[in-house]
Amino acid sequence: MDIGIETIVAIGFGASVGALVWAVRALRRERALTKRLKELLLQDRHTGLPGRAMLEQRIADLMSEKGAKGSELFAVAVFFLPTYDALVSTYGRKTVQKILEHLWHELDEHADWSISACVRSGAAQVAALVRMEDRDTLKQNVTNLLRHCEFLEFGGTTVHVTIQAGIYGLGLSSATPEKALTHAGLAAQHGAPVQFYSTGIRDTAAFENRIESCMRDGLRRQEFKIYYQPKYDIRTRKCIGAESLVRWDSRDLGFLMPGAFIDTFERTGFQLQLDYYIIGQVYRFQQNRRLAKLPLVPISVNQSRMHVGERAYIEHMQKMIEYFGTSDGIEIELTETAFDFSGKEQKKCAIEAVKALKEMGYSISMDDFGTGYSDFALLSLLPLDVMKIDRSLLLAAESSDRMHVLLKKAIELGHGLGMKVICEGIETVAQEHLLLASGCLFGQGFLYGKPMPEEEFEAFLAAHI
Repeated sequence: MDIGIETIVAIGFGASVGALVWAVRALRRERALTKRLKELLLQDRHTGLPGRAMLEQRIADLMSEKGAKGSELFAVAVFFLPTYDALVSTYGRKTVQKILEHLWHELDEHADWSISACVRSGAAQVAALVRMEDRDTLKQNVTNLLRHCEFLEFGGTTVHVTIQAGIYGLGLSSATPEKALTHAGLAAQHGAPVQFYSTGIRDTAAFENRIESCMRDGLRRQEFKIYYQPKYDIRTRKCIGAESLVRWDSRDLGFLMPGAFIDTFERTGFQLQLDYYIIGQVYRFQQNRRLAKLPLVPISVNQSRMHVGERAYIEHMQKMIEYFGTSDGIEIELTETAFDFSGKEQKKCAIEAVKALKEMGYSISMDDFGTGYSDFALLSLLPLDVMKIDRSLLLAAESSDRMHVLLKKAIELGHGLGMKVICEGIETVAQEHLLLASGCLFGQGFLYGKPMPEEEFEAFLAAHI
């Protein structure tokens, strides 16, 4: 409502006192609303710290003052939390807001290369106007800040924080405050850990936006197809199980392999829904074979580490058993990163979740063993049934006697803890011989069978079981 003093005076002369009082109150409400809107634009609504509008104005003032040539010495850096949803689920929204506040304070108060910073908590971002005498120096400054903020402590809990940063130079042609913030944000989301904006990033972002716009409809239309890669006994070449893998046969995007969409799904949290869909399809496959009185082999289902901190995960997995009547033939496949928590309480919750799954009757597999640092304490604490040796350890053992010793010791370790040991990525007969000589009896890889759709896998089972 646009009411000025002239209107009020006119009302005062030509209308009742009540109308005049109403008009004055309306004016006060309008002014209060306008003031509040300005505050919201200048402040982040969750943290109360400076918001995007404030930083945009600061950038505009600097560009006006320095001109096109002088602006080349400055850039906009956006810091993004790619695991925001997982952090919120694990530690709570207030703790994640404190992470953003801490990052803002580091930029605004301690980084001498940062001029002004803002918080965009709704976008899981902190942005800053920064000095850029040269790209390498700025990249090093940003990298040092990311390392400094990698482990933060709140209320006695140490939180492992993953941050990605994107940078957009103000000296680029047609740069504006809005474009600088938007493009730096794109670079932060599509490059790790520090990435300067490029047109390639813009194209990647456009494709990821298409993925986000199609993924929910794709799930509703059941466009996600389950493929099965067989596991086998190397000695007898009989099929002893399979791993379920996903492919997206999208009506709008075409046929996509997981590498094209999994990162986007994990960033948006949609991976949780897809995981539940996949395990439901595997349950259905096993139930159909059971009803047809066909032999079953265990089928493993990969689970995102995001489930470990999900409050309803165990309840949902229990409901799956109640609906299908049994968990027989379902193997839950986790990687070591599912337990990569710096806080003792978070690791404890992850271990308890795995134990609960085991008590329900699920078989538990640790995937990618040997890819990096292995927490051997986990092997003693977790009720694991299967150890999957990563292909990288097999390849290393082919060309190095020392790595061959490590491969044999890893296999011995698995057997000593009562686990079935499977090596993945087998592509040659020589690799089979190496594994047998090392004590590994089971494998998975293209030499025996590639991932195949359900109908083809059914036929494969009939011939190899």
